[in-house]
Amino acid sequence: MDHVLKQTYWSRDRVRKFLGGLLRDKRLVQTDPRFFWHQANFFRHQGHGTSQEDLLHLLDEVLSKEWDFSSADCGGPGGPFVYLDDGLFTNDRVFQDLKKWIEQKAPAQAFVHVIVLVSHSLGEWGIRRRVQACAQEHGKRIDLKIWCSRCVENRKRYRKNSEVLWPTQTPDAAVVRNYQERREVGEIIWRPSGGQTQIFSSESGRCLLEQEFLAAGVRLIAKVQNPNRMMRPLGYGPFGFGFGSLTATFRNCPNNAPLVLWWGDPGQPPGHPLRHWYPLLPRKIHPANPSRT
Repeated sequence: MDHVLKQTYWSRDRVRKFLGGLLRDKRLVQTDPRFFWHQANFFRHQGHGTSQEDLLHLLDEVLSKEWDFSSADCGGPGGPFVYLDDGLFTNDRVFQDLKKWIEQKAPAQAFVHVIVLVSHSLGEWGIRRRVQACAQEHGKRIDLKIWCSRCVENRKRYRKNSEVLWPTQTPDAAVVRNYQERREVGEIIWRPSGGQTQIFSSESGRCLLEQEFLAAGVRLIAKVQNPNRMMRPLGYGPFGFGFGSLTATFRNCPNNAPLVLWWGDPGQPPGHPLRHWYPLLPRKIHPANPSRT
């Protein structure tokens, strides 16, 4: 776990360094970085949570240090649109925000840069298809580009080399077998062992995390009355045992990560189900919609 977190945890300094590196990245800003950022139109109307606002504050720090202006001073007709967030997981939150913008405010033609710390390959595939379809439906052309420090592989076709928790078999635990029979988890597609990734120190270490996190997550779900269908032991997701993301930042842990990392609240009164587990990465829940990331 120590090895994994060194690859997947984003401290404030690491985030600031990533944003600073983008300022003059010629693949993004071409030949005039100051002009690019000064003309950029930043999204500021995220539907849920505060991740976008928090990251814009960090971006303001590096912009101010470099050119003595902030994102509030930016924006111009014909300038690119920039959507900043901590991660692209299932793609649903990013799409819902962009969908609303396309329907209500987007010009007939626009270039959108989605900048995230970490993306996931299945999410990237999905967001491109959904945005293109939405734009066509409303008679608009939206060119979408995704920028990230790392794109984590999580497509079924490439599951052997996936970089999310994806078990090779069911743990030898009755509680998991009972969960699998009781809940509508759909078809379970196992990961072939022996893939190559940088996130995990070894195949044996990876399997240990997958097996133990899965069994513990099942036990945590058992403590919840009428759990959300998307709540799965390896993280919120629409299929199998869960999404399995291992990405987390200094500001929050996504619910697409295994429940053992973020579920629970020892500050609750005695007898409360959330008091039964002390999370390593406590999750800040947005009250308007606690199940989304």
